[in-house]
Amino acid sequence: MAPCLVSPELSNFTSPPVALSACLAVEGAVAPGAPSLSRTLRGKLRWWAFWVLLRKPSPRLPIIPREEKTEQLADTRYEVDLLMLELQDAHRDNVELAARTQSARAALYELDSLREKASRAERLEMEAMGLRRQMSIHSTDKITCNIKDLEQVVHLLRESSQASSQGLNKNKVLHETVMETKSKLSMMDWERRQLCRDLEQVKEQAKEQAAQAQKQELMKEQAARAQELEQDLHRLQEEIKKVATEVSALTKAPERVSSLERESQGLLLENQRLQTSPDPLQPEGLDRDEQLDTRVILASE
Repeated sequence: MAPCLVSPELSNFTSPPVALSACLAVEGAVAPGAPSLSRTLRGKLRWWAFWVLLRKPSPRLPIIPREEKTEQLADTRYEVDLLMLELQDAHRDNVELAARTQSARAALYELDSLREKASRAERLEMEAMGLRRQMSIHSTDKITCNIKDLEQVVHLLRESSQASSQGLNKNKVLHETVMETKSKLSMMDWERRQLCRDLEQVKEQAKEQAAQAQKQELMKEQAARAQELEQDLHRLQEEIKKVATEVSALTKAPERVSSLERESQGLLLENQRLQTSPDPLQPEGLDRDEQLDTRVILASE
């Protein structure tokens, strides 16, 4: 706990305001690491101020003139300022003392750590001395064992180096074979692509040829169909001609029939007239018979 840095001039103050202001100034002058004065020093100072007031009851003071009051106030203010300066100096001293104590504690901690390190170093030196003695006793045996172990290690390393060299050679050969296979695969891939392109071209050509063949077949079929149609047209034209002749003949037949009917009627009339006539052997009758025969022949045709 930090000491109470109170000026001895506090005992001269009998007025409560001055005592209270001095108490507050003392509280600000305590070191930062010390406990607060709200419970200890402040209470004591307040009780001291009240005790002073109770001990010395204020008698009836004579009426003091105003100038004397101002002088007393100025004196008290000056004294308070002096006390504040002293308190500030005490606060600085407390801060410096706290810093020094902290630095001293750090130095003590460092000294303790150095002592521990020195003790550890001494113990390690003692252990090292014991180990050296043990090493000096068993040094030859250990050296021989270490030499044998090193020889075995060297032998194993040589074997591993030979195996690694053989593995490297094999790796080189495998790398070369892998590169060759990669080149072959690339060539085969290129050939496959080329074959695929050729196949596509052949397929396109086959499609074109098939289309051309279909076109030729269609043209042949169309030509044969055209020939057949021409033949049918020619035959139909001939049939049309025959039908036309028949139609023309049929159109002429009624006229001939009507003419023949007229002629037959005329012949019948002549027959009747000849039958009624007395001499059928006259030359006129013979001419008429010849005409009738010719008409009958034409009608039969």
